[in-house]
Amino acid sequence: MLKWLSILSPGSRPFAGINGESSNPDPSLTGSRVSLLFSRDTAEEVGNMARRCYITGKEGHAGNKVSHSNRKNRRKWGANVQKVRILVDGKPKRVYVSTKALKSGKVTRV
Repeated sequence: MLKWLSILSPGSRPFAGINGESSNPDPSLTGSRVSLLFSRDTAEEVGNMARRCYITGKEGHAGNKVSHSNRKNRRKWGANVQKVRILVDGKPKRVYVSTKALKSGKVTRV
């Protein structure tokens, strides 16, 4: 799924480099608004480490904790994921992998 991310910084110049020189790779991008197109793959490369299985996509869920008197409070159930080193594109990478993927042999540790 692709999403648009808009960065608004009033009064600042985008792509301003050291000592104020412009390091703008595209001169058509001017002004104080910069829009970036990103997907889940690029977000992972940047360093967004969600507790989601890299192989199966499993993630936690939210719901209600229900007491004996039927009062409801919000809570979360976390996915059973472990941080392991696996080969991704021929290079070792530390990612979250579900225990089901580890036990079934869908991934091997490095």
